Amino acid sequence: MALPLGYIEDTSPPQCPVTGCATILLAEDEEDVREIIKVTLENSGYSVIEASKGQEAVKSFRDQATSIDLFLSDMVMPKKKWHGCLSRNKGD
Repeated sequence: MALPLGYIEDTSPPQCPVTGCATILLAEDEEDVREIIKVTLENSGYSVIEASKGQEAVKSFRDQATSIDLFLSDMVMPKKKWHGCLSRNKGD
């Protein structure tokens, strides 16, 4: 019968996930929240286009639609309802 020689604890740091390479349009009206999300995404390798207002997000999307891979938004932004907004503006 073979018994293990002993238990060796793995003390190596956890593996980080693979970094991203996409461009994300981030629409968030609260500056502190937007900054935390932006820094987190950029530290993970993503490019971030920021918008603090709904109209600013729509303009950024219109101007850079072909380079934006993901739209990440606060669903409750002053003066903007997102439902169908960006799909109409993309020109599809």
